[in-house]
Amino acid sequence: RSDNETIRDFAIISVKNLKLSPTTLYPFIQKVEEIIYAKPFQITDKEFYNAINLFSPIYFELTGYNFVLNF
Repeated sequence: RSDNETIRDFAIISVKNLKLSPTTLYPFIQKVEEIIYAKPFQITDKEFYNAINLFSPIYFELTGYNFVLNF
């Protein structure tokens, strides 16, 4: 992502260039926007794991592997 691209711009480019499914990508983008703009620095554990669950199918589309969160 370049400095002047919004998250939405990045999503559009990702759909076009990386051939990601919009129905997979946009719920994740919406969640990220909600976290950044609605409640900056106030993400709960539940919201974090929800975002991870939305990211997992995107990761799979990109890599063919399941996303595993390591602590």
